[in-house]
Amino acid sequence: LGRAASVRAFVKRGEESGHVRLSLRSQDQGRDIGITRKIDTNNKSEWLLDGATVPKKDIIDVINKFNIQINNLTQFLPQDRVCEFAKLTPIQLLEETEKAVGDPNLPVQHRQLIEWSKELRNLQVAVKQKEQTLNNLKALNAEQEKDVQRVRQRDKLLKKAELMKKKLPWLKYDAKKEQFQKVQEEEKIFKKKMDDAAKIWQDAKAPIEGLKKEKTTITSSMKKITNQINQNTNKRREVTDDEIQLSARLKTTLDDIEHLKRHEKNLQQKISKAKEGLAAAEREFQDLQPYEPPRDEMTQLTNDIGHKICGINDLKQRRKEKEWQLSQERENLRKCSDRYPSSLSTTIYTISDITNARSLQADADGK
Repeated sequence: LGRAASVRAFVKRGEESGHVRLSLRSQDQGRDIGITRKIDTNNKSEWLLDGATVPKKDIIDVINKFNIQINNLTQFLPQDRVCEFAKLTPIQLLEETEKAVGDPNLPVQHRQLIEWSKELRNLQVAVKQKEQTLNNLKALNAEQEKDVQRVRQRDKLLKKAELMKKKLPWLKYDAKKEQFQKVQEEEKIFKKKMDDAAKIWQDAKAPIEGLKKEKTTITSSMKKITNQINQNTNKRREVTDDEIQLSARLKTTLDDIEHLKRHEKNLQQKISKAKEGLAAAEREFQDLQPYEPPRDEMTQLTNDIGHKICGINDLKQRRKEKEWQLSQERENLRKCSDRYPSSLSTTIYTISDITNARSLQADADGK
């Protein structure tokens, strides 16, 4: 009841024990059921059911059978526990009321209903999540359907390729067989041609042997001719070297002749000037009145003229010597021309003609 902490507090003061008797009417049995509890100051309790001592468990079973709930504030509300009743929440108040007035299984069913409601809400949330997942999977499936189609097509093509790979050796075999048959036919044709060629070869073998001997003879002749050509080439090289040397000497001689001609021409000019001076002096002498001739000057002029004439004679002598040397060179060139080709001889004759022309020109200038 909330008024005392122990059972002995309910024993009347001055007494050592006490008891509480409660009668319950049972509709099933048709009689009253008496429940008695004896208590003492030692906090001991004794339970009696219809006058017979029984364990507390039997008393609790009877109380439960009548659905008596002492601790349920909606069924039994002591004054000392009114505050606890005021603190009950609507949910707790509903639960306590169900325990007090309803079937004993009603709270259990109510709790089960609450659990089922929670499970229902959880299932609804799960269903929504599953629906969302299903929609996502459907969208993903729709996106991947094309990939699946491509994969199926790829598998189909792979199977077809595998089948073609298995069929390829047969096709190769058929192609090789056909090629082999063609090669056999060609082999027969070439074999026949080879037999004909062998027969022709046997027939032509004798002339070939004769041609081989003739080839050997021609080869030996060619070797001799080659050796002769090499010798002629060496001789021609020697003659060419001699020609180069003679050409150099000829050029030097021609240069000397040209130099002598220029020197002779200068002397001729000086002699002409001296003669002109002498003629002018003679004319002046004739125009002058008779006087004693300048013998010293005349002697000097005579000596100068004599020296000039001696110089001219020396030049003529040197010219004759050069012409003699030139004739010797021409003779050497003619001797060499016998060994030169016709073109080289023509070149030598051309050089000789040029030399003769220069000599004639020099003679004309001297005169």
